[in-house]
Amino acid sequence: MHSSTLTLQNLLLQVKSLLNHNGKVAVLIPYKRCNYFEQLLIENDFFIHQQLNVKQSVNHDFFRSQYIFSLQPGTALERNELMIHDSNKQYTTAFTDLLKDYYLKL
Repeated sequence: MHSSTLTLQNLLLQVKSLLNHNGKVAVLIPYKRCNYFEQLLIENDFFIHQQLNVKQSVNHDFFRSQYIFSLQPGTALERNELMIHDSNKQYTTAFTDLLKDYYLKL
């Protein structure tokens, strides 16, 4: 269950107070909150560098989105998609490549 005690707005205020001038932040949020989160980032003077939208398989809609952002403008915004399972219910190559350093067996 998700907690309602730390709002995204409060999270961004804390990030802004703690982030090094050249630092970057990565946040994973529910996909349905993307538009709201992007608006908050703009309102709080952050710049989005990357967005990765994640879905379980080709038969599913997106369910998570990862953002990498900072207080400094970057180059062009990079938006990508990641599918965890292929049509045969096996992990995709992109998924295993992303997580291979963190799991012994995928």
